[in-house]
Amino acid sequence: ASIIQLHGLWPNYESGYPAGECAPNICKKNDSKRYCDYPEPEGLYAAPIWETHREFMAGVEICLERHEWVKHGTCSPMSPVEYFAWSLAKTREIPTAINVKANTSISRSNFARQVKTRLPELDGAIHIICKNKYVSSLYVLYEWGDKPGSPIKTKTTGVSFEGCNNNVIFL
Repeated sequence: ASIIQLHGLWPNYESGYPAGECAPNICKKNDSKRYCDYPEPEGLYAAPIWETHREFMAGVEICLERHEWVKHGTCSPMSPVEYFAWSLAKTREIPTAINVKANTSISRSNFARQVKTRLPELDGAIHIICKNKYVSSLYVLYEWGDKPGSPIKTKTTGVSFEGCNNNVIFL
């Protein structure tokens, strides 16, 4: 599995991150605590994108993709296949372009330099949160309309690091 994986594409930010909820008339609620009890996202598992990109989805062993679809995807006008195709392809771009190995230290400056040269559209839009030297989260926010748009840059250049040492480790 990839060391960088999608946790979610959340078009319902205006309701409050990260616990935002869809409007009750839009969301299809499921009160089960087991995500595998949630309904399958229609057409997702038969779509070629799922087989080629599923390693970039976190929590497939507990059906996290079903939870993400029910809680967040149903808020979007996209179909499950469109929703996951876009978000998993965007997730895949980062570890494909950046030379990051699991359990190997990389300097913040080296990571930022690789983003700047290999993923210039994300320069200033990647946020990394660490617990000491370990990366616990990497996220990118995107503009949202009928579908995801451009990355939202919060810095003119560079990667935003929060709570990180000078060298970081992706697990």
